[in-house]
Amino acid sequence: MATSKTKNMLDKLCEEMDLVCKQLDCDSERTNATESFVAEIFWKMLVETSKKVSHEATKIGLAFGKPPFPDEQEMRSLCITMELSVLALVSVFYGLPKEQGLTLRKQVKLAVQDIVKSVGGLSREVQGKSLNGDKFQFLVGSIWECCERVQNLSKDNISAVSKVVSMNKELIDDAYDELQGAIQKAVDMKNDGEQVFDSDEEEDEEKWRSDEVDVAVAARGLVKVSQYCFKKAVEVVKTAKEASTSNLDAISRAAESVSAIVDVFVSYLYPPMNKRDRKSVV
Repeated sequence: MATSKTKNMLDKLCEEMDLVCKQLDCDSERTNATESFVAEIFWKMLVETSKKVSHEATKIGLAFGKPPFPDEQEMRSLCITMELSVLALVSVFYGLPKEQGLTLRKQVKLAVQDIVKSVGGLSREVQGKSLNGDKFQFLVGSIWECCERVQNLSKDNISAVSKVVSMNKELIDDAYDELQGAIQKAVDMKNDGEQVFDSDEEEDEEKWRSDEVDVAVAARGLVKVSQYCFKKAVEVVKTAKEASTSNLDAISRAAESVSAIVDVFVSYLYPPMNKRDRKSVV
């Protein structure tokens, strides 16, 4: 939709958004925080700057909602104000000290990154030769949603870690329920006398053999143990008001690591069972 006069401006905005995302990826420990950090002020500024980005997205949405579309001067103004609002948001993020918790910092970083990526996506759509109205409005809406999510972020490291552990506990619970359902179905079929376990024919590749059902049942016990550990971890974090930041971050990392391992482990149990990969995970 962009003309030759405005394409360079949009190119610059896209490049700037890509650069900011890369900096956030590669420099997660960077900070411009001071010893006088005040959490209430930080969160107020983060919400305000995210609302500013949302407002700029609305302006772009209105400008390209219907003809006449912005001229060169108007486009320059839109690009500059959007870029400045995004950079202001990122600057506020860098004011969050890592001492406040790496899990909290990661949560905020990902939220900011989602906003930056959404702005880049909108810029590329405007930059295209033709403007897809539905997609354009969807991209504007995506920026609004990303900005609104900032208001619902955890405000301290305990809450952030609790959210991570609880989320991964739900994933473990889902994995257990799915595995339990598959085992119960296989056992019911066996009890009903259906001949589905010992065939090596290609059409039975999606069914367990008898010995594989036994393996799945044993593996279910390991997943059950993981469930219990996550349940206790959730309880501990919720009452860990005096826990050190480093210990909380360690729990968060462990939760994500164990959850990923359990997910891979369970995926290898489904027929056809991949015994070699299953052993490597265990």
